[in-house]
Amino acid sequence: MTIALVDDEVFYLEKLRESLSNALNKLGIEYDIHTFRSGKAFLDSARSYDLIYLDIEMPIIDGINTAKLYRERQSKGLIIFLTNHMELIQNGYLVNAFRFIEKNGSDKKFREALKSAIVTISDRKKELITMINGADIVLEHEDIVYIEAVNRGIKVVTLYDILFSKVKISDMARKLDGSCFYQSHRAFIVNLNHIFRFDKRDIFLRGNNTALLSVKKINEFKEVYYNWKFKD
Repeated sequence: MTIALVDDEVFYLEKLRESLSNALNKLGIEYDIHTFRSGKAFLDSARSYDLIYLDIEMPIIDGINTAKLYRERQSKGLIIFLTNHMELIQNGYLVNAFRFIEKNGSDKKFREALKSAIVTISDRKKELITMINGADIVLEHEDIVYIEAVNRGIKVVTLYDILFSKVKISDMARKLDGSCFYQSHRAFIVNLNHIFRFDKRDIFLRGNNTALLSVKKINEFKEVYYNWKFKD
């Protein structure tokens, strides 16, 4: 797991690195941690990360704007914002923040956020094998935005491309059951990680994509989505 720590406070940065290393070692997880003392240094690294701890209050480029610039070029990676002022968190949702942690908060909340991130990252890295144009194609879960039933087959919309397969959407739903996907409508399976918002009829996803939400599934969808979004 690749991790970036971005904070202008050197003491806190080292403390966070030590806490993460100890926790990940106990969990037996391999990791690679990179530290940055400014948003600019982080952006200049031009790398992608599985997990990013980002201080909201930094000079020149604050955490929110750093995240926005990162998201413009990279959709992958969970962002956990760090702050001493929780009233600043509302803008974090604009960049699809995963969690918010108080710098002087409890160790328990720190560990809970980390464990939840590990579960989410693990699921995102899972792979789906399906047949496209007669050949088996391997797709990572995190690259799939949604799947739609079309012309006796399916359309798979990814972050980078649109693919078509003769697989039935019901078979695909069974294959993806228990993962980060949810069948919101008889013709749509959505990736819970790529949802920005929803209303009574539509689910709005990354890349200006929209999927249908069945009226009969509204309550179930809300429960599934919020349990996924805020799972411990």
